[in-house]
Order: sequence, then structure tokens, then C-alpha cells
Amino acid sequence: MSKLSKLAFGAFGTVAMPNAQAGGPVRKGCRIVNGGTHTMFVSEGLTVATATVSNSIPVAAGSAFDCTITNTALQGQIDIEGTSGDYFYAAQF
Repeated sequence: MSKLSKLAFGAFGTVAMPNAQAGGPVRKGCRIVNGGTHTMFVSEGLTVATATVSNSIPVAAGSAFDCTITNTALQGQIDIEGTSGDYFYAAQF
């Protein structure tokens, strides 16, 4: 597994992990840990323009999102929305 990288939300509070099928290697998994004090929202397979809080998965402070379901890694773009000033840890492998 890759080392978890600490990332902070900017002014807009959105970060994207590129789609693994957009020319990069196939993703075997990923983990995103909410290190902030507010709930963040994670979506997969959408674009930044279509990912909204209402169609995302809430991840409470201190909780994690894994992009595998029954041993199958999700391959779509991962979008993370959170509160400016909060941070999260992310690793893709």
C-alpha cells in the first residue's frame, strides 16, 4: 500500500483523484481518511461538475472511505468535498 499523504482542502474544498482508466495504471484500491473536524463527502465515477453532497457518501471526522467493494476496486474518478481548512489522508494503490 502507498503511504497515506496528508492533503488540505483549499478555498473551494474539492480535490479529485484521476480516473484510473484515463491512461494510468488500474487502481487496486484506495483509502481516504477524514482527518478534519467536519464531515466530508466522497463520490466515485462522477465528474467534479456533477458530484454534489446529495449524491456523495458522507465520511464523518475520523472515519475512512475505501474504494473497494467485495474485493473489487472502484475505477472511476474519486471526488472529495470538505470544509476549507480541514484535511484528509489519501493513498491510491
